[in-house]
Amino acid sequence: MQGIAGEPKHILQALRGEGKQTQPSKRSVENDRLKEKILEIYTKSRQRYGCIKIKHALERESIYVSQNRVLRLMRELNIRSVVCRKYRKHSHSDDNTNRPNLLKRRFYAEKPNQI
Repeated sequence: MQGIAGEPKHILQALRGEGKQTQPSKRSVENDRLKEKILEIYTKSRQRYGCIKIKHALERESIYVSQNRVLRLMRELNIRSVVCRKYRKHSHSDDNTNRPNLLKRRFYAEKPNQI
């Protein structure tokens, strides 16, 4: 049987991927398994672990993958680590109000070099 442009129909079907049941590749099966492990580690860490810590956690379970692969799979899962910022003390430079002298200290000198 002839298809479009004189090509045999089975070639056109093969080019479109019709008529043949394909199995998922080994890589996609392994990626699915890794995604489950990544999600498990991510939820155990209360969503704090990023790709580097997840990679090290996978290595502790004897699963060796690259950091970029973990990052790509995390992006596919739409997960990100929660960044906890460290507290930084802020100065209050706008607080220029005069305070009462409760200790009755003298903050003026009658002559130079005296207290």
